[in-house]
Amino acid sequence: MRDDTERGSKTAAVVGGGITGCATALDLSRLGFQVTLYEAKPLLGGILRDLESDGRWYFNGCQYLRTEQAWHKALPGALQSSLYRFDHYYGAHTDLGFGPVSHEDFEAPVFDAPPDGLADPETYRACASLADRMRCYPPAIGAAVLGWLRHIGADPEAIDAGNAYNVQLGRLYLRSDDKEIDALKTGSPVADDLLGLPRTVRGEGRPIGSLPTHGYNAFFDVFETILTEAGVIVCTGQPVVPRFKDDTAILKLRGETLRPDLIVWAANPTPVVAAAGLGRLDDPFVDITVSAGSISGPGLPADPHYMQVYSTGSPVTRIFSYPREGEHCVTVEHMPDGKSVPDLQEHVQEICRSFYGDVRIEIAVQQPQRRHIFFSPADRARFDAFRDLCATRYVNFVDGAWESYARDPKINGIASTLRARLPLICP
Repeated sequence: MRDDTERGSKTAAVVGGGITGCATALDLSRLGFQVTLYEAKPLLGGILRDLESDGRWYFNGCQYLRTEQAWHKALPGALQSSLYRFDHYYGAHTDLGFGPVSHEDFEAPVFDAPPDGLADPETYRACASLADRMRCYPPAIGAAVLGWLRHIGADPEAIDAGNAYNVQLGRLYLRSDDKEIDALKTGSPVADDLLGLPRTVRGEGRPIGSLPTHGYNAFFDVFETILTEAGVIVCTGQPVVPRFKDDTAILKLRGETLRPDLIVWAANPTPVVAAAGLGRLDDPFVDITVSAGSISGPGLPADPHYMQVYSTGSPVTRIFSYPREGEHCVTVEHMPDGKSVPDLQEHVQEICRSFYGDVRIEIAVQQPQRRHIFFSPADRARFDAFRDLCATRYVNFVDGAWESYARDPKINGIASTLRARLPLICP
């Protein structure tokens, strides 16, 4: 159902056919725009598309959806019925020189250390890099986390401080006295932003997540049908190029000039920033391998379970176990360190014992990937400068909330900007 049929003559182009682009295209169609969705690859789905081997599918990382989000609640019934809900277990395994700690209710590093020596407000406000932010913790804690960042191939000195949340380093749990931590968080904005407490300590229940019962490939097949039925033109295998001219954003497609009333860029921002004359993004990245297969054992939870891994002695960074069609599967994200598949399986089994007891893992498929999860301080300045241009000059262009790696802030950021910009686009 359209929310505003008066805007039916206005056209919109959404660039990027991942879940952010698809959700945005659906939102725009409800607002009454004639929408065209452009995706450079042959199929919709982006990073969410499943890994496949011998006719079987596996999730490409921990890719659950949050049911409390407004965009999730607005998904049509056909998509809702393709998802199953669960209490999401989201924890961490930390082994960074303070003794190994496995915690089921906290998804960032956990240290058995007191929260002494946090930075003063002036030092905290001056943080530019992720290294600066980690130095706001007690020295031994900050050094341990910085060592892990370098271990996974990141340069914390060259990465903006805002990236802390992209790698689950926004808040650390220094478990010594939870009441003391709570008092510190209540009395100091700096402590509140640096220190975390588990959900169980905060009195919160587990978040409700959702996953597609038959995998994301099938989910996006349904999504494409829904978009088409809503009047969205879906163009896959169609890479478009941004251009900015005469106070207007346009697109180029194989020599043709496209002039939609509105452009939403829910894809890699590198060509956009360059086309606006703001230079090339530094775009820090990490190379990983995603391995997936089966996991079995008597202690496996019935619901999906996700753990971050922080250890300079391990190539593994994330483990996601989940039920699928009567069995359990596992997806592991790890650095490409040359471990053989049998050695990797044994190593992941060892980490999993702290959560599940004895398990057996058999890897069926591996895929190298490059994750663009970071941005530099200079990149942040470029993003801000570009948004200033859009607010004052290229008002028909909406960015994809590029600083966030998580989908919810991206989708919500686009929706918020869209609604603020509508009076200018559709006077």
